[in-house]
Amino acid sequence: MTSNKRAFNKLQDQEASVQVELGDNAMYLVVGVGSISFQMPLGDIIELTGILYELALSKNLLLVSVMIDLRYMVEFDDQQVLI
Repeated sequence: MTSNKRAFNKLQDQEASVQVELGDNAMYLVVGVGSISFQMPLGDIIELTGILYELALSKNLLLVSVMIDLRYMVEFDDQQVLI
């Protein structure tokens, strides 16, 4: 889920009225669904699909479990996440 419309490779308007609950316990409308690509440090490109476009989100979260399922090693240090 992201509120950054420019991050999407493909984006379709959400036809049905779908809402998500965020950390402030409020419900927000999903306005689109699409895909986003990431280039990894070694050059691999990962495309994530089914990403929700939601206007009220102020921070994007990296789903570590998804990266591990894709067989990437995720390492945390004091200042950054290394994938």
